[in-house]
Amino acid sequence: MGNKVNANGLRLGVLHTWNSRWFFNDRHIYRQAIIQDIKIRELLFKQLKSAGLTQVEIERNLSGMNIILHAVRPGMIIGRGGKGLEEVKNKISEPILESTNLWDFPTQNYGDRPHGDNKFNGVTPAFVIWNLLQRYTKRGKL
Repeated sequence: MGNKVNANGLRLGVLHTWNSRWFFNDRHIYRQAIIQDIKIRELLFKQLKSAGLTQVEIERNLSGMNIILHAVRPGMIIGRGGKGLEEVKNKISEPILESTNLWDFPTQNYGDRPHGDNKFNGVTPAFVIWNLLQRYTKRGKL
């Protein structure tokens, strides 16, 4: 007897690409991002069913999020003068993105420790990476 293999798994990276393109090291932020992706996809597929939405791709970076919609009738999504796109953006941003904020990094909290102690409370690896990226992108190194 043969094993069943998902056909999309075989073609991933060769013919198809991933539907979500982002990476988080922290498992709590990763979990929130997956939940957000699922909610966004469910909302979009439910709302844009008449436009023939076939695929939703989500890309995340430090500056924000890009959502790429593949539809049979893109004119129904865009609407007259782009009003339909604005409605879609507002529906996504209101309940889903504001409920969980992935970019809340803790501030440096030194607590009651003396100044000579090198242990920092509240500084996570994500905060350090975010700070380094901000510092080097401002200088034009990256």
